[in-house]
Amino acid sequence: GPLRSLLAWLRGATSEPCAPAPLNGPTEARRDGDSMEKVWPGAAAAALVRDVLGMETPDHVDAHCKMLWKMRKDLIEEGLESGAVRSDTINDLEALLVKLRYVLDADAASHYRLLTTSSPRKDAPKIK
Repeated sequence: GPLRSLLAWLRGATSEPCAPAPLNGPTEARRDGDSMEKVWPGAAAAALVRDVLGMETPDHVDAHCKMLWKMRKDLIEEGLESGAVRSDTINDLEALLVKLRYVLDADAASHYRLLTTSSPRKDAPKIK
């Protein structure tokens, strides 16, 4: 699905050397200690949503939002989530979808950049 495609792209974009197909290479790359930040122009964010995630129009994003809302409703009906206590994961996915929908607007490309940052995981277990 779209999230697996995004994860696969992010793994390639944050690796050395960068392999961010179908986008061109980043316009900037900065190293800060162990972290490496790569920057693409805003149009690349829209291309990522369309070409990697397969969400070509805001209607496609809306369809995914509706699936998410149905899943939340089903969780509430089963007693796994309440109206007051919402799942952070579902909230995060919904926030991501709203941002993806906005990026598809042609005017958004001039206001945003696509950033990736690679850094050591802080929650990874330490190997002794």
